[in-house]
Amino acid sequence: MTTAGALRGSSGPEPADQHALNLQRDGVWVLAVKEAGYSGEPFDLGADLLIGSAVERVKAMVLTGRMFDECARLGRPVPSATAGLRQLRACPSDLDLLAWHVVERAWARFLRDALMSSKWNPEGGATLVQWLVGTCIQEFKDSYKQWLPGYLRRSDILVDPTSMTELLTNPSGIAAGRDAPPFYLDEEAEDLLEQLPDITQQTVVLIALGYSKTEVAAILGITPSAVRSQLARARTALDERYPGRRRA
Repeated sequence: MTTAGALRGSSGPEPADQHALNLQRDGVWVLAVKEAGYSGEPFDLGADLLIGSAVERVKAMVLTGRMFDECARLGRPVPSATAGLRQLRACPSDLDLLAWHVVERAWARFLRDALMSSKWNPEGGATLVQWLVGTCIQEFKDSYKQWLPGYLRRSDILVDPTSMTELLTNPSGIAAGRDAPPFYLDEEAEDLLEQLPDITQQTVVLIALGYSKTEVAAILGITPSAVRSQLARARTALDERYPGRRRA
């Protein structure tokens, strides 16, 4: 058996005897790639198998909502996951992008801790892919927060400068809570948004997605008063550029 082939049994639900076999195979691979300095074809093939399996598991956990439950259990709750989960279920490309980003972040930590620092041991009871997926759960919240603002341009509601003014004045005017469809920006509104500081852009995006000011503050790591300040800043910029377009 090749060292890369030793990992082929490490995906999917496992009965007890299969789990024991996978632990044994993982141990063979770890010893081999350690001797090779974590490089070379056996390492690359094994890494590809682990990463591919982890990506599929992360996607499944996201789609079922289990990922969000596990994050909460570990004390890393993902704030207001409903809006993002709806988009991930509707858009496979977004789900792929997020899953790969999570696994890439987790892999660096897994390589350092589980392999190079020898923290993984088959006697611990977790296969390598299970350990990697556990690391993915720990990394998921940060990856999700980076992904979330990026999906606003793909959907059903066109936001122009006039409706953006309404949004900033009355957040429920467009987003209308968690069940609102996502939206995209017309050229004028997008151009205006891109001229604002990053923190202001992120605040506007999250408010438009239906998050409360308190939730936006938690996501961005700022205070609710800072969220209000960023919205006021966006309103001022909008009024200066498009005077008289505020709706009654």
